[in-house]
Amino acid sequence: MIPKQGFEKPKDIQYQDLPIVLSSIYVIGIAKTGSGKTEAFFLPIIVHVMDQPELQIRRSNRSHMCSNKRMGTSNIPRTLEAKKIAKPYNLQVIAVYGGISKFDQFEELKVGCGIAVATTRRLIGLLTM
Repeated sequence: MIPKQGFEKPKDIQYQDLPIVLSSIYVIGIAKTGSGKTEAFFLPIIVHVMDQPELQIRRSNRSHMCSNKRMGTSNIPRTLEAKKIAKPYNLQVIAVYGGISKFDQFEELKVGCGIAVATTRRLIGLLTM
């Protein structure tokens, strides 16, 4: 599946990150723009989400990826890489961050998604609503 999407071989950050994250160890990855960070963090999330049993009652939010800055949070779901990775698994990626309508974000979370990329403060605020 990965080669069909144009990913031929891992980039440096992915070589270093993927084995650690897939071993359930926390990682902080710092690398330049375009270095492959999105794939390095989204691939393990996809593995986690796809390992969960299907929920019979309703769709739910299966994974949350937290970011400390609104700019990073709002950009991640829109990146081509995130969409490429999530599409074959029929997973929706949504952004939850301050500065836009809480109601719209609350409704998206209520319907459910595969992955919610969120700033911590906004996610906590919506969970307490």
